[in-house]
Amino acid sequence: MLIWKVIAASPGITRQGIWEQVEHGIPEGYAMRRYMRARPGVSARSIESARNYVLSDALTQMRRSGSIASEHDGTMRHYTVGRELGYHGNPETIDTDGRKAAEHMALADALRILRKAIAKGDPTRASGPIFPCGHKEYCALVVAVEALTAKGPQS
Repeated sequence: MLIWKVIAASPGITRQGIWEQVEHGIPEGYAMRRYMRARPGVSARSIESARNYVLSDALTQMRRSGSIASEHDGTMRHYTVGRELGYHGNPETIDTDGRKAAEHMALADALRILRKAIAKGDPTRASGPIFPCGHKEYCALVVAVEALTAKGPQS
């Protein structure tokens, strides 16, 4: 996806131009595993070789599928977007402003804090609860945390 976005942002970009923008976005472990699987018995000379392989393979697959197009050959090859990538999910679920992620993290943090409070605040503890509440309130808090945990984030 990153490669396609780089090509869409810079129509007519060369492979070297793409490489400069995506090189460090290709994870080392992923690149090494792909390289070793594609060339059994050959050890990768460097992480750069492995990342180059991943980029070349991705460009080849994208040209075959028609999502990008190229002009010329060899080092003079220039890439452009062939067609828009299709998204088959629900576009309403995309968190463009980060609000959903922030809400998710706030809820996860609150649940983490409440779980600790539940562990320390048990009114049946010999030393007594850490925070003042009765058994009824404590049980309600446990039920609420368990219900939210079952529905939402695990932290």
